[in-house]
Amino acid sequence: RPDILLVVLDTARADRFQSGGYDRPTTPNLAALAGEGVVYRKAFSPAPWTVPAHASLFTGQYPSLHRTDCGSLRLPDESRTLAETLREAGYRTVGYTANPWIGKGYNFHQGFDTYREIWREVPDGSEDTGATLTNEGVIRYLRWRRENRQARRQPLFLFINYFEPHLPYHPPEPERSRLLGPGRDAARVARLSRLGHPEEMRFIMGISDLTGEDLAILNELYDGEIAYADRRLGEVLDVIREGG
Repeated sequence: RPDILLVVLDTARADRFQSGGYDRPTTPNLAALAGEGVVYRKAFSPAPWTVPAHASLFTGQYPSLHRTDCGSLRLPDESRTLAETLREAGYRTVGYTANPWIGKGYNFHQGFDTYREIWREVPDGSEDTGATLTNEGVIRYLRWRRENRQARRQPLFLFINYFEPHLPYHPPEPERSRLLGPGRDAARVARLSRLGHPEEMRFIMGISDLTGEDLAILNELYDGEIAYADRRLGEVLDVIREGG
């Protein structure tokens, strides 16, 4: 029974990953991991937003069957989740989510022995939207487990949701400077790094006043967020490799 690590980089586009051919240095850790395993280039989410997509990920069902969507945001109690299946098979099931849409209020903790809602702990105004707190908890747990023989006897299912690539795009350093184009206006970057609801809806509806340069900066900030999430995931992978 192998240990299982399931990671979601929330709202991360497949075409921004180096393993998919992207020519910017956004995901070196995932690219290295991809080189050791299999990359599925024709895998598609069954839904375009968090709740139904994660419900399908956790149940293996289409949204038309689990019906966790705009009409009912709560995962039904009768749904059988991956965590429940693995726990019944003897696994220790542990989850960390920085996305409030898959919190306990929507029943996404079903089947987990431990489920930590990181989003509740992030300070207001923090550039980091939970990756630091997530990694502190995950790495502390993995290192404790490595030293605890009894804990190691039980296989582990670990789920992590990193929220960084989600709007607004405000990557910390060094990813911000590394992925921004040269000569970008600092005031404009600061303004765009706070862009969120309802501004993105204005853009979707075609009534936004965002310029071409604004969109270029947003693209670069988005790349920075993906690169930051990749760095944090790399820290977790390093700890796993340390343990063999």
